[in-house]
Amino acid sequence: MIHRFRVSNFQSVRETVELDFRVPGTTPELECFPVSKSRPDVRLPAVIALYGPNGSGKTTILQSIFGALYFAHASYNNPDFANGPHFLPFLSRETASASTRVEVDLDVRWPMDSGLETEFRMLRYSVTVIRDKNTLMPTQVIHEALYSFPNGRPRRLLERHEGREVYVAKETGMRPKDDRLSTVSKLQKASAISALAAMEAGVFPHLARELAKIRSTFPEPVFSGIDETVANFYQQSPDVVKKLSSELQRIDMGIQQMQVQQLPDGRPCLAFSHYGLQSPVIMQKESSGAKQLVRQFPLFNLALQEGQLVIVDGLDSDLHTELTIEIINWFRKASTNTEKAQLLCSLHNPAILEELEKEEVVIVKKSASGATGAYFASDISGLRRGGNLQKQYRSGIMGGLPRFG
Repeated sequence: MIHRFRVSNFQSVRETVELDFRVPGTTPELECFPVSKSRPDVRLPAVIALYGPNGSGKTTILQSIFGALYFAHASYNNPDFANGPHFLPFLSRETASASTRVEVDLDVRWPMDSGLETEFRMLRYSVTVIRDKNTLMPTQVIHEALYSFPNGRPRRLLERHEGREVYVAKETGMRPKDDRLSTVSKLQKASAISALAAMEAGVFPHLARELAKIRSTFPEPVFSGIDETVANFYQQSPDVVKKLSSELQRIDMGIQQMQVQQLPDGRPCLAFSHYGLQSPVIMQKESSGAKQLVRQFPLFNLALQEGQLVIVDGLDSDLHTELTIEIINWFRKASTNTEKAQLLCSLHNPAILEELEKEEVVIVKKSASGATGAYFASDISGLRRGGNLQKQYRSGIMGGLPRFG
């Protein structure tokens, strides 16, 4: 689960977005605020929903979080990270080519000394990149660090600066003068974590595997939204097919069952048996909402099973309001989220605000100069708990409302 996120531009203090997801101690005990896996004194929202106008920066915030964590575990095998998840949160004229730092604090499983068991720790991953002045794409990592917080204060586990020796702490399972660190110090377009994981060094293979469990709807190898990719997954996962079929029946979409069938060329395709229809309907002929749910269900299912973070941009796109609320409540309710998974998403439908607490809602908007800003609804003075968030959002009190004319 995420505790904190910060992205900043080194040439402008004002161009910084920082979100502290920790729930204040004065907030009522609600099941939608589970206790952190690493800190029993900290509660975190199981759902964080970003609201704001189109173009306000919601996607950029989500992509910065996922991009940094994806870069941390996958960039060594794909060093041209400029073509992958990017680091472009600030594109104003004065700062478009400036270096950018992204920091994410989150719960991660860490192997204990015995090597046979794990414990949850809160880790902070920080990466700073510089960009090409013409293309604005990231070209080099100039700083990268990993910290843990054993007593509430940061303890450095890994750090590298451009042109300096790489530091590693003993608890990473590596020696300070390990020969493999010289290779890491020369990297420009890959993370130290991903490189040391590929070299089977210390705890880093384990750490990379844990970070790889964080999934999103941004392009990645497993669920890219391509129907054939999704059909291949369901063909290999009959238990997920059964579970989704059960959900489709319960949601009352008129679908009796989903099946994986074979096309004449041997490729799998998804077909849906409908009540009252003589023959199944193939995926391509289904409603946009049904297709959206089928494509994203594996992400939700895996996150809930493993207790992991899932990041979804435009969760309510093509989905009925009640279906979106149903998905959100899979995470908000302890009965369906037994492993403390977390959903971080962007939304547009104000009606969904009626189901959320103010600590679950982030307002995103741009200033007159084009700088993205973000804050929790709970930070707004006078916003009462139990009030109608939808009404207050649409009245403009909360900010982040589209303007016309």
